Amino acid sequence: MGYGLVNAAEEYAKLGEELGKAKNYNDEALNIFIRLGEKRMIGACHAIYGVIYHRKKEWDKSEENFEKAVKIAGEVEDLEGLSQYHCFYGRMLVDKGDPEGARVQYQKSIEVYEKLGNNKKVEEIRKEIEELRVKELRS
Repeated sequence: MGYGLVNAAEEYAKLGEELGKAKNYNDEALNIFIRLGEKRMIGACHAIYGVIYHRKKEWDKSEENFEKAVKIAGEVEDLEGLSQYHCFYGRMLVDKGDPEGARVQYQKSIEVYEKLGNNKKVEEIRKEIEELRVKELRS
């Protein structure tokens, strides 16, 4: 049940639609994972909150939740989650107007994806960094 709820919350959050529904599903999932003591998924829920608040442009809440997600993923050695959370965090910082912070998060994401051997994701994030650089040059 928790996995279904968090997956639905993630899709709504990424689409930026029905953010209230995304938050409600994520709240329910988080409660389930807290009761189960499933720390990795508690981190995932915080990452989804980060995306939800990103979409709402509530930068402080987004940042706070990404920090929690990254911390938990590091503690439980969830490299796949860690790589994703740094990337999501970077995207939020781009939209917030913090390109330096975004680059730091993107670089951390790349480092973890390299450890995982996921070269496709490494290239995707390098492309995002290049797009950020081009955007800055135009400004």
